[in-house]
Amino acid sequence: MSNQQKKQASGSGSSSSVRGGTRLQDGGVVCYCGRDALVRQAWTDANPGRRFYRCGEGWKSACDYFRWPDVEPPSGWQKQALLEARDQLRLQAEELNTLRSRLASRGEEAENESTVELSEAVEKLKKENEALQVANHKLLEKKISLRQVYIVGCVGFVCGVVTLIQKMK
Repeated sequence: MSNQQKKQASGSGSSSSVRGGTRLQDGGVVCYCGRDALVRQAWTDANPGRRFYRCGEGWKSACDYFRWPDVEPPSGWQKQALLEARDQLRLQAEELNTLRSRLASRGEEAENESTVELSEAVEKLKKENEALQVANHKLLEKKISLRQVYIVGCVGFVCGVVTLIQKMK
């Protein structure tokens, strides 16, 4: 079957009849290549919200199966309402993407600012740490010196007491 014949049989050509495909017991459709056809939804200006069957193999299928489950295309105020709703959804999706982009760029800016602030805080803490280490080292030196003075003083006291005791004997 040629592609033109397939298109006409599936209802996408000028013919209004819908032929081709086999209905499954659960209401599904089998395409020309024997796979289950997938139900899709069109959002074109001519067919907003209209569902159709497409080969289950995907758009690059050799089968090229396509058909509308309904005979009449949308029309009137319902078609207009669907087109307006589709356009509104597209505008909202664009606005959402714009807001997400802005949020992401602000997040990066805030992250960069916080990284700089954190780096500055780390440097400040490093300097304070160095100053505290120097002060601690000085205190340790004083502690050692005081301990030496205490030991010398204790030894001197003991020597003085021993000398006094020996003189009293």
